[in-house]
Amino acid sequence: METGYWIFGGIALAIGVYATSQKIKFEHKNGKLPNKIYQVTEIFYPIGTKKALILKAMNEKRAILGIKPLIIDKFTSDLAQGRCVEMDVDNEITHHTVHDEFGLLKGLGAESVGENIAFGYGTIEGLMNGWFRSEGHYNNLMNPKWDWCGIGIVLDENNRYIYCVLFGNEEDDEITT
Repeated sequence: METGYWIFGGIALAIGVYATSQKIKFEHKNGKLPNKIYQVTEIFYPIGTKKALILKAMNEKRAILGIKPLIIDKFTSDLAQGRCVEMDVDNEITHHTVHDEFGLLKGLGAESVGENIAFGYGTIEGLMNGWFRSEGHYNNLMNPKWDWCGIGIVLDENNRYIYCVLFGNEEDDEITT
């Protein structure tokens, strides 16, 4: 069995936004940014890459459970990659971040955001087994509210991988009475 270290994240934080399929209108309350429509830009990872294997493993498990597949968003992927670089440079695996990726995603209209991070797994199979055996990580990965994600991976100077998956969703526009 492969060993590694993992930290669970993914506290859902809600904000008021208007969302339609694949388009998110963000309303920045602090006035720093104008109202815009953020387009979730679906990208594809080359088949066989570590990022593609992570996405495949997540979506295969989600499909078994009848949960919609996650799409990969370019901006969220860039943020996830930045998180990995930050943890590598700081030599600390943590959910605390200098750049506030959660705030950036929420500022662009995500209703909720989440994060799974891990360290030390040499294979994607080992990583996914670790996350699937951890109740908190598993629940985050299989959360049906997530619409998109971004995946980051960095190999540190000691040849250990640092992984980050950031999740986001649009506002639930169901009307309840």
